[in-house]
Amino acid sequence: MLTTALTGDFVQSSTGALLIDLGSSDLVDVTGTATLDGAVRVQLTNLPSGPQQATILSAAGGTTGAGLTPEISPALQAELSFPNATDVVLSYNLDFAASEAMLNRNQTELASYFNTALTDSSGALDPLLLDVVNGTTDVQSYTDALNQLLPEVYLNSEIATLLAS
Repeated sequence: MLTTALTGDFVQSSTGALLIDLGSSDLVDVTGTATLDGAVRVQLTNLPSGPQQATILSAAGGTTGAGLTPEISPALQAELSFPNATDVVLSYNLDFAASEAMLNRNQTELASYFNTALTDSSGALDPLLLDVVNGTTDVQSYTDALNQLLPEVYLNSEIATLLAS
């Protein structure tokens, strides 16, 4: 477990972002109070096998985080909770096809294949899957990443050239 110890109080404003590496059990341990607003940016260091929970911040003097929101890939479903007065817990699960309503058919097929690859014990696609999750924080960047892995973009330009002739 990687722990960052902070002596005193921790205040994050609405423009702040707390970067958390999940998979290595990244924890911010504050001796005072923690007042949290802004974003939590989540980066995976390895791929989770099913739903997971991780305590990402603990403050001995208590935590408040009314405006704290996760800034994550659409492939990573995450929710912040405050199970007690001192801890901030992130519950998360990886599902590449979760944004299916916003994906076209080819993107949905690729996302479904990525979900199948998660259960593949070889791990051959793990670096690619981590790049897709860690490199996207909104639906547009996620669909752009999927499009870069599909031949559709290249074929569209070929067809346009052919029809222009």
